[in-house]
Amino acid sequence: MEAFNVSPNPFRNTSLIEVDLLQSSNVHLTVYDLKGQKIADLFEGQLNRGKHNFEINDQTLQESGVYICRLESRGEVVTRKIVRF
Repeated sequence: MEAFNVSPNPFRNTSLIEVDLLQSSNVHLTVYDLKGQKIADLFEGQLNRGKHNFEINDQTLQESGVYICRLESRGEVVTRKIVRF
């Protein structure tokens, strides 16, 4: 299973999403609000094995609140809660 972390979380201005891939694969990294509406596609495409960093900031998540970050890779889905204050 692929792994990813969001740090710092909660955040005010900027947070870093670190994705650690066990093997090269197509990846889709998306942020949703709690209503299930897509807020942003952070990345969609092929990534090599290893660690990759993506920034999420106050331009992506303009309002304070709780969001869900969804990583889809090789048919697996992993989610993390993100809090912006």
